[in-house]
Amino acid sequence: MFKIYLSRTVSPGVGISLPATIEEMREAYSLLNGTDTVPLETATAYVESSIPNLRQYLYEVPVTEKRLEELNYLAYRVKWMDSQDEAVFGTVIEMMKPETLQDMINLSCNMDKFRYLPSATTEVKLGEYLLKGNADMAMEEQAARFNYEGIGKDYIKKHGGMFHAFGYTSGIQEELEPIYRGNELPDPDFKQTCSFKVWIYKGNPYDNYTLSLPATESKMDALKSAMGISNWSECKQLAIQCRVPTLWDWLPEYGSIEELNDLVTEHCQSMENQQAPVLEM
Repeated sequence: MFKIYLSRTVSPGVGISLPATIEEMREAYSLLNGTDTVPLETATAYVESSIPNLRQYLYEVPVTEKRLEELNYLAYRVKWMDSQDEAVFGTVIEMMKPETLQDMINLSCNMDKFRYLPSATTEVKLGEYLLKGNADMAMEEQAARFNYEGIGKDYIKKHGGMFHAFGYTSGIQEELEPIYRGNELPDPDFKQTCSFKVWIYKGNPYDNYTLSLPATESKMDALKSAMGISNWSECKQLAIQCRVPTLWDWLPEYGSIEELNDLVTEHCQSMENQQAPVLEM
């Protein structure tokens, strides 16, 4: 969820959910202006979002046409984030402490510069995750292989990072690319691979989670762990959203979230293979 309230006073103002069309933006402008002719630039946008920590850094945004375009762009970027993506992005925001809306946009375009370890929600689980993923451990590491907590603490000292509801996120020692320099906004789909977004719940439909597909097995396991389930049959699908409308015609029937993910993964791989350049011999 990404919503702004346009206001010239401390009152709630005019609410508008982003991303929005030009027509929806114009309607919000007209409601804000009423019958007066005060320029839009005297207004302030108050941001609300389901992204952790985002509101803290974008609580009050002085309105200009350019900033509204940037907010709309950022809203599109986060629209296709699922529950885990939102937690990771919110953690990255807290780690990097962006000072401007431009900084925030660049963070959204540089998420590959951060390492997300699903399900590593404690120092013990972090150490266990790291050892399981390292088949070439040094002898001293092998001797301490059961000291998961110590290994997790050492990793945090070296790499920084923070825990969140779904795991652990840290930087990978790469500089962020200045994808957006304040002039032309990048492609909204830059480095985003989500094709479908599924809303699922266990028990109360209002207490739901989202999962973007295709998803890795570790990401799906992390969501199950956060939901307190061991099998997808324990939850129900609330809704599904498709990023590319033409994919609705392709989507076959499926019996489970796992089956849907397999179908989407295979489809995306086949599309990538079709688009791959053919080398001439």
